[in-house]
Amino acid sequence: MKMKIICNTIKKYFSKPVMKKLIDKDLQSMLLPINLMQNILLSPQYRIKDNLIKTNTLTAILVSFCGVMISIFAFLLRICLTSEAIKQYYSSLYIVSKIELVLYSTGFIINYISVLRSNKNVLFILKVQDIHRFVNDGIYLKRLIVCNWISVILIFSFDFTIIIYAWVKLELRFYNLICGVSVICFDINFIYAIIFLKLLRNQAELWNIRLKNFSGQSNGESVCRSMFEAYDNILKCYEMYKDYFQQNVCNFNHQRVIFVY
Repeated sequence: MKMKIICNTIKKYFSKPVMKKLIDKDLQSMLLPINLMQNILLSPQYRIKDNLIKTNTLTAILVSFCGVMISIFAFLLRICLTSEAIKQYYSSLYIVSKIELVLYSTGFIINYISVLRSNKNVLFILKVQDIHRFVNDGIYLKRLIVCNWISVILIFSFDFTIIIYAWVKLELRFYNLICGVSVICFDINFIYAIIFLKLLRNQAELWNIRLKNFSGQSNGESVCRSMFEAYDNILKCYEMYKDYFQQNVCNFNHQRVIFVY
């Protein structure tokens, strides 16, 4: 009986209709490098195709789950196979390796939760788009797109080069390669958080400028209504941003502390 309830719950969850909404070309260009890397690293937050932004399919969710399990297993395997040697010569490093396992595993799980919450991710993007259609700076967004591409290419190239070099030079086992590649997703998420923070800040500044320049036009009532809606969307976006990125950024900072140690 309980098993039937569980199966029905899972079926109900994954049978939700796929959300499909139009997304503007300029926002597509901004999201493309991040979305591409997230798909490569098996952690897509949404899908963008044919000018539509869509929630994740069941296939994408299952593939992402397999990726999380493989990543956690690789870290666990690395500790199991090297723990005795590390414990014998570097007791403090042994403790750090245990903490590292917990932090990275937590990070993978948090990242996977964001994959499951694809519906909320899409709603966040659509809210940002609503604000962007009302107040936008085309030049700033173009700069943001260029910075986005440069950041993703530099981070991925640097991380991947170091990982491959260490793997080949030190003749490490294959699970070490998986460990190295899998953690790149945290760097990508950090770039993702910075890009949206910059965009939201710019939108808030543009809204403020527009408010200062407002001087009771003939259609003042409709403009006021639009201004209020944009302000409300900005506040909602900041709340959604906090909910979406806070745990990822905190986990990223903890991982950097362990890495430096």
